[in-house]
Amino acid sequence: MAKRVAMTTRLDPHLVAMAAQAARRNNLHVFLRQSFRVIVPGQTLSGDDYLEALSFALQRAALQDGGRLMVTMPPRHLKSIAASVVLCAWLLGRDPRLKIMVASYADALAKDQARLFRRLVESGYYRSTFPQAAISPSRKTATEFVTAQGDGRRAVTVGGSVTGMGADLLIIDDIMKASDAGSEAKREEARRFFDETLVSRLNNKSTGSIIVLQQRLHQDDLIAHLQERDRFEHLNFPAIAETEESYDIYGGFAWTRARGSVLAPSREPRKVLDSIRADIGEAAFTTQYQQDPASAGSAMLDFTKVTRLPGRARDHRRLRRVQSWDTAIKDGPNWDYSVGMTLGWDDERWVVLDVVRRRMKFDALDLPPKVRAIQKESLFS
Repeated sequence: MAKRVAMTTRLDPHLVAMAAQAARRNNLHVFLRQSFRVIVPGQTLSGDDYLEALSFALQRAALQDGGRLMVTMPPRHLKSIAASVVLCAWLLGRDPRLKIMVASYADALAKDQARLFRRLVESGYYRSTFPQAAISPSRKTATEFVTAQGDGRRAVTVGGSVTGMGADLLIIDDIMKASDAGSEAKREEARRFFDETLVSRLNNKSTGSIIVLQQRLHQDDLIAHLQERDRFEHLNFPAIAETEESYDIYGGFAWTRARGSVLAPSREPRKVLDSIRADIGEAAFTTQYQQDPASAGSAMLDFTKVTRLPGRARDHRRLRRVQSWDTAIKDGPNWDYSVGMTLGWDDERWVVLDVVRRRMKFDALDLPPKVRAIQKESLFS
């Protein structure tokens, strides 16, 4: 009886090393996974699937002529390290003649990202990945890394000067902090900085790429501003999938999220997300974690706590009344309604006495005489 002998093939270590190097040079996700240990020593990157979809979208937008990408995702999910640090290093390793500008809301954030970027590009791991890159800096500051070729990575902040600077790639990473989201002036400042300052910095308006990353903060934030422009691809990562969702990844494949699945189960499982929701409130969670500021407004009022009172208001003790109006500017079948609410306060709770909703011009309201006229029509007057 013939004896079977198992045959094994010994791989050439040099060929294995060359294949690994090629993978890091051509696949941002592979480079990210191994770079993380350099950027954050002693920690291992999670294996959560969204990181591959994020890497693929960033790589595609950065290498595409005229690429336009906006990414919305919860805080602390590695978007800044992936885009503002690792992507920049990976691109400059491939082509040190690139000019990259990274914009954020604060100088401290810009300096912190620049520090992590320098830690990566000055590491032995980076030099072994891109041995021919020759990106030794000719100038290095807290926010600027200029390669021997005179190009590199520059960091700017909202309202800061960018005079004389040009870019082949713009990365806008958290251009507004969460505490400023309620300020119309701050939102307008962020939009104007993008429109009037940053976009003009592209060296070539046809081939230059723009990548915008942030958590949603308001219905009128920069993402909402960009959603009106069909040029931007939108990669949206809610912390908990509201529907089944599919994302492109490498090799022509797709990653599919089931409805109700958590974005980063290894770091923020459902139990942790539920705790965050309880800590920050439904409105903030819906906006910043679910990327849905439009639904956050309705989340501010818990209708389970709204009680319908029996009888009419005149059956209750005399209330101190307050009237609030949200008026439209024009009238007509397609214009907004003017809405007036009459509220009563009984020292313990607010009572809605009446709601008037009509299409009226602002000047037709003729406040306060018009208010008194409308009050006479109220069921509760």
